[in-house]
Amino acid sequence: DAAAAAEDDPDDDESESSSLRALLESKEVQIAMLTRQLEAAGATAIAEVVPLKEAKERLRRAVERVVAGEDDADAAAAEMEKWGTFIEHHPEHVADQRRTREAWIAEHLSDALCAAASRRVLTVVPPDVLLRGTSRENLESRGLEPTLAARVYAHPALWLLRADD
Repeated sequence: DAAAAAEDDPDDDESESSSLRALLESKEVQIAMLTRQLEAAGATAIAEVVPLKEAKERLRRAVERVVAGEDDADAAAAEMEKWGTFIEHHPEHVADQRRTREAWIAEHLSDALCAAASRRVLTVVPPDVLLRGTSRENLESRGLEPTLAARVYAHPALWLLRADD
């Protein structure tokens, strides 16, 4: 059978193995380049890779050592920083954080309280603010109290409520 013969072909296995070796080598070069970039930027590259669960455990132990005031508190603080950074950038943790944030947004965007707050903010943010900008004086001339005008002016993120207008 031709299919069975193709599966047992040592040339195919060797070709696949060669492709995998080349891919591995290119990834090693990429990692070395990224490590040098981080170091040039003053950051330390992560040299030890462990499962997320283990990293959290190591962070917990380092925090315990710092809190206990052990003699090696400086080393424990460095470990705490190392594993905190590791966890912060771990793909599983990043994905968990994204899912948590998206769930919170989905749950609260439909909140009656948020909708009421958005309607209230819309009454103090001029409809044309994104096109023309504004100033505290302009906001005050439109009837806002000086304190409220200063707050609306100082927080342009509020203006984004007018993005759909």
